Amino acid sequence: MDSRRPERLHRRWRRAAGWSLLAVAVTLPGSVAAAAPAPAPAVSDARAELIQRTPAPGRLIQVAGLGHQHLWCRGPIPGPTTPTVVVISGAGDFSLSWRQVQSRLASHNRVCTYDRAGLGWSATGPSPRTGATIVDELTDLLAAGDIHGPLVMVGHSMGGIYARMFAARHPARVRAVALIDPGDERLDVTVPAAERAGMRAGTAAAVTRQLASGRQCTADVFAHDLSLLPLVEDLPLRDARTYRRLQAARCRMWRTVAAEGLGAATTWKQARRLDLGAGSLGHRPVAVLVSDADVPLVADPALNAVVLRQWRALQRTQAQLSDRSTFAVAPGSSHLMMLDRPGSVARTIRWALHRVR
Repeated sequence: MDSRRPERLHRRWRRAAGWSLLAVAVTLPGSVAAAAPAPAPAVSDARAELIQRTPAPGRLIQVAGLGHQHLWCRGPIPGPTTPTVVVISGAGDFSLSWRQVQSRLASHNRVCTYDRAGLGWSATGPSPRTGATIVDELTDLLAAGDIHGPLVMVGHSMGGIYARMFAARHPARVRAVALIDPGDERLDVTVPAAERAGMRAGTAAAVTRQLASGRQCTADVFAHDLSLLPLVEDLPLRDARTYRRLQAARCRMWRTVAAEGLGAATTWKQARRLDLGAGSLGHRPVAVLVSDADVPLVADPALNAVVLRQWRALQRTQAQLSDRSTFAVAPGSSHLMMLDRPGSVARTIRWALHRVR
C-alpha cells in the first residue's frame, strides 16, 4: 500500500468539499467572530433543475421549528428492545458518506443516518450551530421519525463529541456508543499556545473559503459548470455526483459548514461542562476505532506533529469511558474511515451491537 494514500485522500476530500472535517473540530475560542445569518436567496432555475435531479434517498420529515429534515433509515424494523443504530456525521458532513457502512449493517440491523440542519437535504437550522442545539434537533427528529426505542450511537470526528453529548442527555435510551476517529473537547485546552494559534488561523481561513464558495454558489457559478467542483474520488460514483449537485444547488450547505466551524468552540465548552470523562458511560459498551493518518490540523509541520500527538493520546483515553470497551487502530486508513475502511467501521459498530444483546 502507498504510504502517502491517507494524506492524498484527505487532500482530495478537502479540495472537493472545501473543508477539512477535523479542522472544524479543532476550532478554538476567539478564532472567528460569528456573523448574523444572511437571508436565503431565491433559488435560480439552474439550481432548481439540479435539485429536481437529486431527490433525497430517505424521508423528509417535518420537525417543529426546523422544517423538513432528512432521515435515512435502512434495515428491518426493530422490536421494542432491539436498538436502532443512529449515525452522527463529522462536522460539515452528512448521510451520503455512510452509505457503504449502512449497506454492510442493514441486513440485520436498523441503521439511520441523517443530515443535520442546513446540510444535505435538510432545511437550514438556527445559529449558532453548537452541540447543545444539534443534540436537541436530533432528539426532535427521532421523535418526529417515530424512532422511540433503544439506540446505539455512532459518531465520527466532531460527531463523536455530539454522540457523547447525546448519550449524556439520554442515558436511559443509549445502550452503546461507537466512536470513529473521534474528536475530543479537551484538545484545545491541552495544546500549547503556538499550536492553538495555528489551529485558530486554519479555522479562520477555512471559514472564509466556505463563505466565498457560498457566494459563488448563489451566483450560479457551480450550477453552470459542475466541473468546478471535483468529484470526491472515494465516494461511489453515483454518490460523488449527487454530492457535487448538492454543493452546486443547495448553497446553504456552504454557509452551514462555516457556521459549524464557528460554533465548534462553544460545543467544546459545552462538552467540557458535562460529565463525559472516564467512567461516564458506566457499563455501556464503547468501541473506539481510530486512523493512523498524519492528518493536517495545523499548516506548520512541527506544530502539527504536537497537536496530532496530543489528539491521538486523547482518543486512547476514550476507551476509559466504560468498563466494557475496545480500542483499535486501522493501519493505513484516513480520517474519513467510513469511506476508505467501511468494513472496519461496520465491524466496530457490530461489536457494540453484540454487547448490547
